[in-house]
Amino acid sequence: MAGFDQAFPSVGSVLWRGRDLTVEDVAAVQQRGVKISPERTTPDSDSTRKAIWSLHLTHPGWGEADCILLDPPALPPQSVIDLTPGTSETDRTLLAACNGMLTVRVPASTQNVLRDRKNMLRFVHAIAETIAAAPGVSGAIGVDHGSGHFWSLNALRDEMAHDADLDVQHLFIIHAVEGEKSGTSDWVPTHGLDRVGGFDFDILAPSQAMLSALDTAARAIAFALVEGDVRPDTARHTIAYPDGDVRFVPVAEFMRDAAHEHRALRSMTEDHAENRAVICEPQTGAGEPRGVRAMLSKFGGSRPRPARVFQRKDADGMVFAFSKKATDIMAARAIATLPVLRSFMEEFHELINPGPGLRGLGVLMKIGYKVDDAESDTDREHLWFEVHDIGDQSVEATLLNQPHSIARMKEGDRAWHPIELLTEWSIMTPGGAITPQSLGRIHAIRAHKERILSILRNA
Repeated sequence: MAGFDQAFPSVGSVLWRGRDLTVEDVAAVQQRGVKISPERTTPDSDSTRKAIWSLHLTHPGWGEADCILLDPPALPPQSVIDLTPGTSETDRTLLAACNGMLTVRVPASTQNVLRDRKNMLRFVHAIAETIAAAPGVSGAIGVDHGSGHFWSLNALRDEMAHDADLDVQHLFIIHAVEGEKSGTSDWVPTHGLDRVGGFDFDILAPSQAMLSALDTAARAIAFALVEGDVRPDTARHTIAYPDGDVRFVPVAEFMRDAAHEHRALRSMTEDHAENRAVICEPQTGAGEPRGVRAMLSKFGGSRPRPARVFQRKDADGMVFAFSKKATDIMAARAIATLPVLRSFMEEFHELINPGPGLRGLGVLMKIGYKVDDAESDTDREHLWFEVHDIGDQSVEATLLNQPHSIARMKEGDRAWHPIELLTEWSIMTPGGAITPQSLGRIHAIRAHKERILSILRNA
């Protein structure tokens, strides 16, 4: 790939449970600012399904979309529902009961893959809300066909509450496949990056300690992939510090050359056999002449093997590598979603401050300050702070770690900091972190507020 500024059409759908829908049911989407052109007389069909009807939708900010009712609907099988990460028990129950599906096709219009995908989800959200409100319907949920993500109405509402582009993690999903003997996830493949001109990748044999870091690691790799910094055969790339260099090995090459014990960690099913790489250790003798490399290969010295960075026994102190472009994209989303964070702090004030001497949910921000003797604006140290208050232009926060290269700042300093320097924020909860990329846990906190408060006050 050559960066995020590329045009890729997007396809999604809205699934629902209930009666068959008519054009008139969906036409109510006009109340959400969407215009509908006259019904098409020759809607698209594919080889296995016929189109019952279709509508052409337009919106001044989102572009155009075709909304198509196909028969029979291509409902997701239970195996996909069960394996897709990020779905709640409520989502899975609804998905298993859905009997209707509208396909939403959105052409690229912005030359930005993250923005175009967000516009597709805007149409999906408007249609899902419209369908959910129709009589005889008892639930609706969105699907992004490119990434494989399911989007509940709550998740769609959260994403549409701000204007930031999608995060790169919304372009793909990762599955964790449990090994037959290990009892842990031996194979973690991605799906969806091949739909935006890139390739998917496999992480093999991650340690138990590294499982919690896989989401961040996958995002770092995905950013590098979309930006064009890595290819399926890149010999060396740094994904983390320290000692985080890896090699990308095309899947066919890995299955041909790797040791049996490593090949056995994954399968070569049709959807895992092409346009995919395995994350491996850097190649032995990568800088040597071709004849030397051939000799090393002959004696197994350059056989691909799973990257050791994912087999560490402790992830503490590891920092994943994000480019300046990736950091800027993440910072823009963090700033755009600040109203969500501010609203959370107001709604859940008791959980953040449960009482004198008690530790509540932690609200953290990462802020980038120029290092001493910086030669350019990019020479920054990104520091974590505990947030106390959020103003219009600045945040009051306490520095949580001692800077390495900023002498004027000390751990424990409490001060106001410019919002424009923000690069990330996080809310630490018992069920995991809420971040600009994963807002869905807010609903779990809301549902269990009193129980969490009781736990905090009795800890």
